[in-house]
Amino acid sequence: MKKFFSLLLIFLMLFCAFPFALKAEPDPEDIDPFEDISTPYILLMEAQTGTVIYERNGYEKAYPASTTKLMTALLVAENVVDLDKMITIGWRAVSGFGSTSSLMGLVGGEVISIRDVLYGLMMRSGNDSAKALAIEVVAELYGDTVPESEAIDKFVELMNAKAVELGMVNTHFATVDGRHNDEHYTTAYDFAILMQNVLKNDIVAEVIGTVTHDVAPTNMHPGGYHLENSNKLICKKETDNIDLRYKYCIGGKTGETNQAGYCLASAATKDDITLILIQFGDNNRTMKSSYRYKSAKTIYDWGFGNFHEMYLSDLGVKTNFVIQTKDFSPFDEQLGVLEVEADISNVSVSGALVFLMSLRDDPANVRIELHVDDVYAPIEQGDIVGTADYYIDEVNPITVNLIALRSVASSHAAATPVPVIRPSSDPLPSPCTPPPGSGKSGNIRHAKVPGDSEYSVWIYYDGSLYTVSETEWNYLYCTNGSFCSSSSPEAAGGIILYKQVFDSNGAPYYTRAESVDGGGIFVILSTSGYALSSEDDNGTLIGQEFSAAGDIITADVPDALLWYFESYGSGYRISQSSEFLTRDPGSGLLFWIVLGSILLLVVITVIFIAVHNRPDRRRNRVFRQSYRSNNRRRHWRRRK
Repeated sequence: MKKFFSLLLIFLMLFCAFPFALKAEPDPEDIDPFEDISTPYILLMEAQTGTVIYERNGYEKAYPASTTKLMTALLVAENVVDLDKMITIGWRAVSGFGSTSSLMGLVGGEVISIRDVLYGLMMRSGNDSAKALAIEVVAELYGDTVPESEAIDKFVELMNAKAVELGMVNTHFATVDGRHNDEHYTTAYDFAILMQNVLKNDIVAEVIGTVTHDVAPTNMHPGGYHLENSNKLICKKETDNIDLRYKYCIGGKTGETNQAGYCLASAATKDDITLILIQFGDNNRTMKSSYRYKSAKTIYDWGFGNFHEMYLSDLGVKTNFVIQTKDFSPFDEQLGVLEVEADISNVSVSGALVFLMSLRDDPANVRIELHVDDVYAPIEQGDIVGTADYYIDEVNPITVNLIALRSVASSHAAATPVPVIRPSSDPLPSPCTPPPGSGKSGNIRHAKVPGDSEYSVWIYYDGSLYTVSETEWNYLYCTNGSFCSSSSPEAAGGIILYKQVFDSNGAPYYTRAESVDGGGIFVILSTSGYALSSEDDNGTLIGQEFSAAGDIITADVPDALLWYFESYGSGYRISQSSEFLTRDPGSGLLFWIVLGSILLLVVITVIFIAVHNRPDRRRNRVFRQSYRSNNRRRHWRRRK
């Protein structure tokens, strides 16, 4: 027991002395640079490319409060032809608000320009401005077809349609001003997309970046309006005790409800880099309004300091892929398999430096999606055959072209002749005319066992299918629907081969072949319109009438017309159902018959001798001889 406690004490001493040995070093990627910031929904995006540099719950549902007015303003700028048009504010626009609503201060019957109401919407976050502008946009778009009582609902429809158009797939609007509604929600990422488009609109971008704006006197406000931007990153009011301005901020929009908390959508530019920052959900009961601005400055400084750009090729991502083409030539050596390359030349990626370094260390973390429809030959080297999406942040892919690295001929293209293998013992003399022969003719038949090469090894060249002996060439030809062989030069030619290939769906078709080149399954067709079949008549194989229009046969071909060419020596053995195409005479069959007969005679002789000389047969013979002798003796005694 004492020994056990001693060991335990030693272990505890070591544990206290070397705690670092038991604590794993944190992965730099797992360290949250804003762990001291409590904002629940944050997304930092580079505006030009849409690259997400940092996010915290950026794709989770959140309430946007009055940052909603960014969408309202965008629709006004895009749909109102004359922003300086004077409108009369109706009672619907200024009614229905509680004591806590943020208002521009419009009054029913007030005459004011649309532009000034737009400034009141964005700078003072006027809910009355939002309703007045929504009613005016619907009136301009639909006239009297939509009554004013339905204008707000119609404008909300326009907001949701615009969200879909922009790709804000997790957003649904229910109000024009952002007052709380459980069905009025978005995500920080979706709102960053909205801010991207706001910055591209010169009218709204100017308004959200304006520090102060004075509205001329109206019939209801003789002193006009003095508007100051509610975004403290660009505006310090006289009543503010602390300066929260950020010198790189170019504009934004604030928001607040009890359910949404403090919200801020803003943008900042430094060294030609524009960052968009969305902050949702700061608790407006326990935190000061200033918290979101202080946090924004911290996040922006980190973003500009850590933002980095590099070429996609520097990440070591995969760029070469293999696809299967269709309708390729049967002579394509790679059977339509095409290697393609993603064109990532001069494509740059951006993001937090630590994030890009992690991708470079493990390029497999870059997800790649290929988008290739059916690719039909012909294809030329360098053609664009599809696209590839490189997902750096799983949301906003980089799309590049896929380039063909070789050409692929079409199945309808004329076949390129391939030199045929010549008999090494009897090469073709120039200019490839066969030597004169004896003119002998013979039959064509099947043989289960192939004979000598001069009878069963065939060569195809220049429309001739023939076998070669030392003295003559014997050509396959068709006469009166029957196939025969002849050594007469006049029998040369007249044979066309169609090779079996398969389309991308696995269906067979047949294309005209200038050479056998490696073998395969062929239809042997005569120019007289007969295909060699395995049926025989009068000792020779007969043909079946067959029509081949052009270089392609797409009709079904009976099995009896399909012949398998297998490379053998300097030519090919041609077979069907394990029986070989051969010519008479000397196919080798007679030799095997004679040899078989001799062997059979030998076997019968051996069996006869063996049976004749077996021991029990000799015993029976001796017994019969003894029996006959005893019978004779008995017979003689009786006679005596």
